[in-house]
Amino acid sequence: EQGFVSLIFNEPVISGSAIPLELTLQNQVQSSLPGTSTYTISPDTAVVSQNSTELRFNLLLSDIQGIFLIDNLCFNITDCFVTFSQNLVTDTSGNSVVGIPGSSAFASTNFTADSLRPSLAQFLSFDFNTGELSLSFSEIVDVSTADVTQISLRISSSLDAQGVTLSGGNTSLVDSTVLNVTLIPNDLQDVKRNSILCRQDVNCFIRLTSNFIRDIFGNPITEVATILFTTTEHALETIGDSTPPRLVAYSLDMDNLFVTLTFDEVVNSPTLRENAITFQNGLLADYSYSLTGGNRLTLDQEIVVAFELSMTDSIYIKAIRDVASDINNTFIRYSSDLIVDVGAGPLGTLANNIEARPDGMGLKASNYIRDRTIPSNFIFDSIDLDQGTLVISASEPLDNATLNSSLLTLHSTVNGASTYRLSPTTAVYTDLLTKQQLEISLDPLDVQFLKLDTSLANSDSTTFLRILSMAIKDVSGNPNNYSIIIPVQDYFADTTPPSLTEFSLDADSGIIILTFNDIILPSTFQPTRITVQNNGSLSSSLPDSLKYTLTGGQTSSPNGYTVSFNLTLLDFNILKANPNIALSKDNTFICITAEVISDTAGINTIESCLQVTNFVPDNTPPELLAFTLDLNSFELILSFSESLDPDSLQPQLITLLNHQQSSLATLNISLTSGILMSTLQPNVYFIQISQSDIDRINRLSNLATQNSDNTYLLAGYDAVSDVSGNSLVAIDPEFALNVSEHLFDMTAPILNSFTIDLNTGIIVMYFNEVVFASSLVQSRIILQESLFSTDPYTLIGGGTVNDINDVFVEYTLSREDLNQIKIRTDLITSISNAYMRLEDAAIYDVQGILNEEILNGSPRPASLVLEDKIDPILEDFSLNLNDSEIIFTFSEAIDASTISLENFIIQNQRQSVQLTLIQLTAPSTQPVIDERIILVSLSDADTNRLKSTLGIASTENNTFLSILPGAARDMSDNPLEAISV
Repeated sequence: EQGFVSLIFNEPVISGSAIPLELTLQNQVQSSLPGTSTYTISPDTAVVSQNSTELRFNLLLSDIQGIFLIDNLCFNITDCFVTFSQNLVTDTSGNSVVGIPGSSAFASTNFTADSLRPSLAQFLSFDFNTGELSLSFSEIVDVSTADVTQISLRISSSLDAQGVTLSGGNTSLVDSTVLNVTLIPNDLQDVKRNSILCRQDVNCFIRLTSNFIRDIFGNPITEVATILFTTTEHALETIGDSTPPRLVAYSLDMDNLFVTLTFDEVVNSPTLRENAITFQNGLLADYSYSLTGGNRLTLDQEIVVAFELSMTDSIYIKAIRDVASDINNTFIRYSSDLIVDVGAGPLGTLANNIEARPDGMGLKASNYIRDRTIPSNFIFDSIDLDQGTLVISASEPLDNATLNSSLLTLHSTVNGASTYRLSPTTAVYTDLLTKQQLEISLDPLDVQFLKLDTSLANSDSTTFLRILSMAIKDVSGNPNNYSIIIPVQDYFADTTPPSLTEFSLDADSGIIILTFNDIILPSTFQPTRITVQNNGSLSSSLPDSLKYTLTGGQTSSPNGYTVSFNLTLLDFNILKANPNIALSKDNTFICITAEVISDTAGINTIESCLQVTNFVPDNTPPELLAFTLDLNSFELILSFSESLDPDSLQPQLITLLNHQQSSLATLNISLTSGILMSTLQPNVYFIQISQSDIDRINRLSNLATQNSDNTYLLAGYDAVSDVSGNSLVAIDPEFALNVSEHLFDMTAPILNSFTIDLNTGIIVMYFNEVVFASSLVQSRIILQESLFSTDPYTLIGGGTVNDINDVFVEYTLSREDLNQIKIRTDLITSISNAYMRLEDAAIYDVQGILNEEILNGSPRPASLVLEDKIDPILEDFSLNLNDSEIIFTFSEAIDASTISLENFIIQNQRQSVQLTLIQLTAPSTQPVIDERIILVSLSDADTNRLKSTLGIASTENNTFLSILPGAARDMSDNPLEAISV
């Protein structure tokens, strides 16, 4: 009670020599006995006695508490002994005390127990995180006696101040002067709910009754219940709540749409953010849905917070099916924004956000109530005969797989009138998130029936839907359990243009079948709006060679989805003629314009391009039906049963003959070449007969002349084929095809070119057709040096003509014409100045048609000029000594300026051993009679020499002439041929 130990010795001791550390209290007389407890006095223990037989130690508080904390030590006189060593103290003479060992401890002779009541020394702290309050007492208290229900926390020292009286709790387990009390959760939450209590030191008071606790000697605590304020009664420290609240459980009621959240502490319900919650189907989510909001039902600060799901969220959750449809797939996760606690603690303590679920892991519901609400409030949203759909919606998400469309009936009035029960079909959701609305696909037969029924579903006033009981269930399996009839809200008439879905082409019979996605009216069919083409590009982007627009066609198809029509013969043949179109499935496409056809509502179809789906190739061989021979334009015109592939022509298999029976024909010509070309009629072609074949025909006198009796045609099997590869039906050789029309040659022959050989004088003239050679009039041939000649040369004539009728005429110039030509140095000396033109009536062809006149300005150039390379010769000469003249006659025109008289020698005989020679000297004059005959005036010296020399140049018999090289040259610079002496 007083806190001291007093030792009485047999003689005085010196108090100043005392060593407290040498003194030990012991609970038994012998330390070796079981259960012995000891406590050694602290060295700082005060010695308060004077030098006397009594030695008193005032125990430190720590020593007192230390002793109290040891069970069965000094609780009464029977368990209180002392031991010490000889060093404890000395007597006045310095002699050490006789020690008392632990083996024979000294029993207390006087023991005063503790009778003082413990008191509250200090309300140390209150921790909102742990719910722990800490109290210190004036002495050690016995924790086993604690009754925490005797504790109250108040906002002030007033006796009636509001607060919380604890209903339970746990205390620290060790007896001590400090006691820690942990509030039970409910009490802690009550404290947290009070927005004033313990929010500051001055409003955190404690009240204790005397029954709260006792000290170790059983003394009850002094109660704390006065109105007087003491510092010991309020907390020295208030530790604010820094622990996030935690969701410990929740329940979901999908029938009433309630969510109840249970936390581990009081939370501030107004801070609830429903959109922080995500429902998912498991601990980890395969499917999830995050709330968008809700209606909070809890208004205050509570541990349990309830809210009502928004209608949108409830619909979305129900629609997911795999989330929150039973307790096993009902999990939630949430972010830290979900809610905050009340922020309990001293002024400035912040509220704590809830701790988010880790790593997206969900918390399973502790309780779940399934949806039992039947679908209701059905709406007939729309019917669309364009798309073939009707749309219904309800208050609950619907299960489209449970739809029994045979329990849906369309009515023209509320009372029935015209009705139609829908065929079995399927439905899809218009919104997968809500699943409240279904789009039901009408069977095509249903659509067809409705479009053809003029009294049902043709407007909003004639469109009602009866939904019979059990027609559908919601996603929770609740069926509609009543029947209703409801009007359509939106009626969509057939305004969507029909579209072409496929087409087929029979290229053998010329039939096209078009298939549309809607009922169409063949009476509105316009085949001229169809273009057959090579690929699916827009027609406007294709060249004409890759497309063809039909000109007509006939159909007798009934109203329906297809229209079949026959191509016109013209279109059929044009298509067959084009190797780029409709030859196979790969190159068969059509493009249609909107006006090609319309549906039952009068809506034109959609412009489109499509590849053929079914294609039948052309397997019919072509036949030659008739032919015309046009010798005027060199054309063989052939009419076939169908169009052909021009490139397949083998002209050598086409033969003209002069009798129907080839065995009796005396003349026949097979074409050697030719190109098959189209006409305006796709099955009519012409062959441009080659010039050589025309010439061969014209050379014959009894084939293809001016009557049809000698004009027939044979064509072999492979002569030609159509674009599909079908070969021509061969013509029987004994039944050759007679010409239908024979057009004779009325074209004037035209000179194309010519050649000239200045050595032989031969001119060859080439015409565009066979001419009658003997009809050539030579004097109507004109040669000129340029296109526009100012000095042309017209032949004199007298030449010879090869009289073979052909496309060329060989004509040999007269000597006079040849010399006149050679005389001209500007005319036909080379190909650059060689031109010819013909006057009219210069020649005519084998049909008697006169030639086409060629005018100055457009003469025909020579294709070849062979220059004069023949040396001229002296043909004759005469000598007149009276006039001192010598006249030379040459084989052709001589350039007089080149005559060198010194190279002419007069001799007395042709050959002789004894030869008299007189070599002429330069002439005095060289007059020219013409270019071939040249007169030369002899010099006086030459004349006198000839006269004075006997036996020479006195008669013809002794007058001869020899010529040395270099004597003269012709107009082409060819040297005069020498005559040896």
